[in-house]
Amino acid sequence: MEFLKKMFSWLLISGKTEPSGNHPDLHPLDLDELKQELNVEFEARRLGEVGLPRPEETRLSGPENKIVQRLEAARRDYMNWATIRLKNIQIKMHACDITKTVNRALQAAEEFERTANGHLSDYEAEIRRLQAAALQMEEDLRLFKLDNRLVRTAKVASPTQKLTFVFLAIFIVVLEGALNANFFAQSLDGGLIQGFTYAFLLAFCNVAVAMALGRFGVPHVNHIRPLNRMIGYSALIVAPVIMVVMGLVIAHFRDSLAQGLDDPASNPGGVALQTLMNNPFQLHDIYSWLLFGLSIFFALASLAEGYYWEDPYPGFSRVQKNADNAVQEYEEGLAEMRELLEKLKDEHLDVLESSMDTARAAVLEYKEQIHEKTSSRHRLQRALHKAENVLEALIAIFRTDNELHRKRKGVPIPAYFSSKVALQEIEWPSFETAQDEQSLARQEELLSRLMDKVEPIRAQIQSSFDSRFDQLKSIREQIR
Repeated sequence: MEFLKKMFSWLLISGKTEPSGNHPDLHPLDLDELKQELNVEFEARRLGEVGLPRPEETRLSGPENKIVQRLEAARRDYMNWATIRLKNIQIKMHACDITKTVNRALQAAEEFERTANGHLSDYEAEIRRLQAAALQMEEDLRLFKLDNRLVRTAKVASPTQKLTFVFLAIFIVVLEGALNANFFAQSLDGGLIQGFTYAFLLAFCNVAVAMALGRFGVPHVNHIRPLNRMIGYSALIVAPVIMVVMGLVIAHFRDSLAQGLDDPASNPGGVALQTLMNNPFQLHDIYSWLLFGLSIFFALASLAEGYYWEDPYPGFSRVQKNADNAVQEYEEGLAEMRELLEKLKDEHLDVLESSMDTARAAVLEYKEQIHEKTSSRHRLQRALHKAENVLEALIAIFRTDNELHRKRKGVPIPAYFSSKVALQEIEWPSFETAQDEQSLARQEELLSRLMDKVEPIRAQIQSSFDSRFDQLKSIREQIR
């Protein structure tokens, strides 16, 4: 456990990053710390007790040279910091140039118009094709209504309505089969399951024939042409006959099953056909008559469903549906085009807003960097001035202590103790901000120009969008 604690502690310590010693604010020079680091008082006493440096010496002693070297190193660190700091400031200033951003924003309206025209050209062929198809289908509908003297809109069943009709037809078949199954089951060895099988097949035939007559035959009574009306009236006459015949077939089949219940070799189908041909309306019990009535009822319901499946006028629904589908495809194409235009408009308006925000932020950042350049110069000045003061203080401490211990030996101080130690001349980086101020003025002028143009550019984009969409609407109006 102790080993793990030591490892964990070592990881925490080694993971820390020491800050750079070049920054004058983070690592200022401290006189007491430097005095201890360089052992100034100890070295002064040690040399003074042996009379060093000698009175005739003209060069700095070793401890004094160490002091000078330490302070020169600190000054170099500060200059390195200032150089790197200025380089970073210039990089940030260059990144704050808003010329490209402003020019792009000023061209937003023209760019939207070019992009919109390009997309409209790409879609034009497809739109024209859909338009031609819609116009053709509308013309076919107009001619159909004119030829058939129709002024109303055709009834076109929706997918939901058609699905409802399908389920209703299935329900009628299943319901008739289920009700008839009880009658058949009483006369079959297989019971209810075999009875339902026979009943379902007969019910399907009954419903399918009646629905077909109601869908394709009876509606012709509404047709304008006499020949078609004759077909409709013929179907209207044939339909009851077929219903009665189907009902009698089903009833006689059940009747023959009941009569041949005790004879395994009997043929119910043959018996039913024979009795139907000889005496169609002779049934042996009330259940057969009930079965006949149910068959007629469900046949009538199927006939009505077939008649109202679509528009009662033959062919009207088909022509109306073709025209509606063609117009819908055209409308969907226009909607897709409008959606694309709106997306392009929003994108270019977003670019305009984003460019304005970016330009404002860049100008503020540019001002901040100018302030940072001036502030960095002041920091460097303070740091170098303090380095000179610390140098003088450390030299003074050394010479004073050295002189004190020399006097005890009666050794005079060297003549150079009275002279000031000079540091090396250093070349300052340029902290001038005059050109930066001029550049800032240009940036602010660009920003002001953009701010003045924002609303006109927005209006131009909207106007261009409206004109492009009006072109689409003018095409749409040709259909109706």
